[in-house]
Amino acid sequence: MSYYGFVPVDSTVRTVSSIESRLKYENIFLIKLKFKAKTDIHVSSGIKKLVKKGKILEILMKHYRDSKGFPAIPGSSFKGAVSTNFLALTGNAEMTSNLFGATRVRAVISKLFFSELKPDKKDLKEVEALRQWAPRIRKQRHIKFYVARAPNTAKYGLIECIPAGSILEGQISGYNLNELELGGLLVSLGYGIENATFKIGYGKPQGFGQLELIDVKVSELKFEDFAFKEIPRKPEEFAEKFKKKFEERIERYAKIIFAGVGYA
Repeated sequence: MSYYGFVPVDSTVRTVSSIESRLKYENIFLIKLKFKAKTDIHVSSGIKKLVKKGKILEILMKHYRDSKGFPAIPGSSFKGAVSTNFLALTGNAEMTSNLFGATRVRAVISKLFFSELKPDKKDLKEVEALRQWAPRIRKQRHIKFYVARAPNTAKYGLIECIPAGSILEGQISGYNLNELELGGLLVSLGYGIENATFKIGYGKPQGFGQLELIDVKVSELKFEDFAFKEIPRKPEEFAEKFKKKFEERIERYAKIIFAGVGYA
């Protein structure tokens, strides 16, 4: 049984040959998002500690927290997961780099800004975790996605998790966005994809980090009377244009990109 699927792309190296201008500020959009955690989610803070469970000492991996000590999924992790999905859906590293940014050869800043995803409750749960699945197989010019639960490995320790069932909210803002980029951004979140699972964080081969997009609001920001005015837009008008442009790839690879992973 294969526990992962590969999606071909023209390159996994984020580079641009022609940089789009960042000096103008047009086509500014704000996307407000709401996800539901289908499984427990862990994004590491990089901090580990020893905790006593009965007579046993165990490693506990701490979840990321914001400056006020509230658990969250950092914007950088959120952006990384979305950009990976976008590259897989388009197969186009140039388009991905112009939208999300690139640092190699010719640096270009992102046209997008990602907030943290914050859960509705502060309480975390401690969950037993196994060592990450091996082997780490790679395939040149392909992106790997887990599509089924990998075999059990040795126990690693405990991880702090945002509990399954939590509601997480955040937002993405962007400027100089064309309709295909905005549509692709929405579809990369799972919008308009049947039974889509958005995956993020630690332990994806064990079923951790699975989210369901449950609400999206898109607004276009217009500068009027020395202030920005939010004009509601229908997300489907952008998503459908992207889906039409990349129909063949979406039909072929969406089930791999947005596959749910069995969770014990």
